[in-house]
Amino acid sequence: MFKESHITSKKIADYRITASQLNAFDWFLHNEKDNAEQELISTINRDSVGHTEPQDKGKSFEFVINLCLKDDNIITQIIEHSVESVIVDFSSKEHTFRFKFDAEIIVKMYDLLKHQRVHSQQVFINKYITLQSEKRVELYGYVDYLTPLTVIDLKTTGNYNFPKYITNWQTYVYGYILADRISSVDFIATDFKNVFHEIYNIEHVNYIISFKDLQ
Repeated sequence: MFKESHITSKKIADYRITASQLNAFDWFLHNEKDNAEQELISTINRDSVGHTEPQDKGKSFEFVINLCLKDDNIITQIIEHSVESVIVDFSSKEHTFRFKFDAEIIVKMYDLLKHQRVHSQQVFINKYITLQSEKRVELYGYVDYLTPLTVIDLKTTGNYNFPKYITNWQTYVYGYILADRISSVDFIATDFKNVFHEIYNIEHVNYIISFKDLQ
């Protein structure tokens, strides 16, 4: 068994683990690609591998949504002027893309997040676990949105099938860290044609069993 502890001051951990790294490890266990192990190591080491067009498109869409949440006038202008699409130019060291987003999808995503009463964005969260070996593990991450009752992660995808995020380690990491503050981990996703909402009530997820695997 392991003991958990909340720590507010900086403490050294033997291991620091994110949901993304756990997702990468899960992918490695179920993947037969020849370079699967190297891709896992690159993810763990946070090696820079550049950006793909879908990744940059997702970042651009999230940028637009966050702008709208910070300034309600943007959504008001989109609605009042019957804007059909919003164009974003994304530039990086590798390349430049121009993305066009359906304004109706932006409004739907904005309305759903506003309905959830988002009060904080990009919030750092963490919790420490002490293993039987006395090794200390820090689970940590940045959550996209916090609301009074939920933590929300915004997703963009080229192909959506329900339930897409049921095995995502963010459900377990975020739910475990914030179990005393929230009631669910939510994923609000879009394939740029529709908006989807997946809700995972933390009372139905056995986080203790999940994190025994860390030992």
